[in-house]
Parts: sequence; C-alpha cells; structure tokens
Amino acid sequence: WELRFSCLLLVLLSAAQCTEGATYEDFKDKHIRKKEDIKDCKDMMENMKDKNFNTFIIDSEEDIIQVCKDGTPMGGNIYKSKRKFDLFDCKLGDNKQYTGVGIPDTIQIACISGKPVHFETHPNCN
Repeated sequence: WELRFSCLLLVLLSAAQCTEGATYEDFKDKHIRKKEDIKDCKDMMENMKDKNFNTFIIDSEEDIIQVCKDGTPMGGNIYKSKRKFDLFDCKLGDNKQYTGVGIPDTIQIACISGKPVHFETHPNCN
C-alpha cells in the first residue's frame, strides 16, 4: 500500500511540475495546427528551439479544449481524449533532417482552468 501511494504521489507531482508556468498560448503554439497549415516537419519545427521531437495535433482549438471538459480523468490535471485525433510526429534523424509521420490516436493533456497547457502523450508515441 505504501509503495502504491508513493508511486501515485510521484506521478501527480511530475504532472504538476510539467504544467508549472505553462500557458494555453504556449501549448497552442507548440502543438495545435490546422490541416491547411501542415507542411513538412522542417517548417513546422522551425520555431521549436532546437527540439528533437514534437507532436502536433491537427484539429480545431475548440475540439482540443473539449478534452479538458469531457475527457477521461487520468489523475491530477491530466485528461485523455475519448476519440482519436489526427496527430503528426516530427523527429530529428541522425542525418539532422526532420521526418514526420501522421497517426490517428487518442491524446493525454494537462489542463488548467479548462484549457490545455501541456501535451502529456499519445499511446503510440515512440
């Protein structure tokens, strides 16, 4: 019982630490794209401050915000979507070129005041 409680506490503290100082505007800039804005990963990663990996959610802001309202609570301020979203993962390869792959999947996001502030994960993320 003590071990389970300690693990749960660690997970909740990690989630809280990830969202400290995070804003919806930051989340939107890093992760939300409209279908017509999807180009290649090089262009999409241009303003990511030397990140090697990023996931973009290809949907409307309203639908993503809705996950904070009716998603499945996962503990702390994390919510899992009930439906799949179109996601686009961009990754920097060994050749220093970005490659991307589109994948439909559920998302887990941290929410503050009913808006997403941190992209937690999607199950097929490598």
